[in-house]
Amino acid sequence: MDLRDWYQVRLSDTAIRLEVSPPGRAKWQVEIPWADITRVCFKAEGALQSDGWYIFTKHRSESYAVPVEADGGAASR
Repeated sequence: MDLRDWYQVRLSDTAIRLEVSPPGRAKWQVEIPWADITRVCFKAEGALQSDGWYIFTKHRSESYAVPVEADGGAASR
């Protein structure tokens, strides 16, 4: 199963929505309002791993990791 089959990213005028259903693990979803985002970092991982966006918000100390290969992940470029 490809990453894009279980990780979806949707952008709207007001938020980023993540819908994640990893194989063998609990699925989760979150809607991150643009106004809550404090920092965005990009990390290039090389040929064997997905590059990713790390989204930091004012309501959580951890970032949200968004792989570029996710369905809709490249739209965040």
